[in-house]
Amino acid sequence: MTGAAAASYEWAVSVDGEDWTVVETETDETFAVTADLAGMYVKVTVTAEDSETASDVTTEPVEPVGIIEIESAEATKVNEIEVALAYSVDPDEVAVTVVRGTNTVNVDDIDWSDDYDILTITTSANMSEGTYTVTITDIEDETNTDSADFEVEGRKVTDIIITNDIAYTSANKLEAYAYYDVLDQYGESMRKSASVQWTGSCVPNANKSTGKITLTKTDGSAWTYNDQIYLTGVYTKTGITCQKTLTVGTEQSMDKVELKGFVKRGTTTIC
Repeated sequence: MTGAAAASYEWAVSVDGEDWTVVETETDETFAVTADLAGMYVKVTVTAEDSETASDVTTEPVEPVGIIEIESAEATKVNEIEVALAYSVDPDEVAVTVVRGTNTVNVDDIDWSDDYDILTITTSANMSEGTYTVTITDIEDETNTDSADFEVEGRKVTDIIITNDIAYTSANKLEAYAYYDVLDQYGESMRKSASVQWTGSCVPNANKSTGKITLTKTDGSAWTYNDQIYLTGVYTKTGITCQKTLTVGTEQSMDKVELKGFVKRGTTTIC
């Protein structure tokens, strides 16, 4: 806020706009609005140097846009942090940093909410277990800054899911197929790095890379439509278990669609 030139200034604040408290340390024509004044009224009494007459100007309740105050920070994925701010800020006027101890965490992307009071930070690599600190600082005013610590839990298996109910078969009916995933505490897949032991009323052969389990009968015979297959998966490190009964269906018509790239017009070269 700014008063008039060639005058003396008395600034005061109020919760209700009626009972005022003079801010003794503020006598300049400008008054810095801080986060603790959010929702309060501010009044300036201006007295011209050549007059004994004073005039008052009172604001509406203060909305301290641009003041940086972090309400919360938490890891929502192994490579994602969500930070909530008390007030909106201009993303172009702040710097955001994340550190673990003395080590800077590389940031790949920052996505802001429509109101610019929530930011989602995507790190370049998965965060390991430990305490992290996120800091947001006004580029033009380094005193306008705030930091918050948050904990990152070591990534762990929390669920194993079989994603299909119908086990479609190969053309010769000797194989049926189930598909699975292994999820961490954030609901993200960690199938490729987690070993699951599969057993059941068949011979299961799982591929961690694709999440496909090839199911064959113990006697090597063909599957019959509507056969029931009982399947159990166990992550032996912690005992996380998944059980499901699948029904054998018809021949699987498509296994997967994989994009290899794009072909330049007039050529057969994949680029």
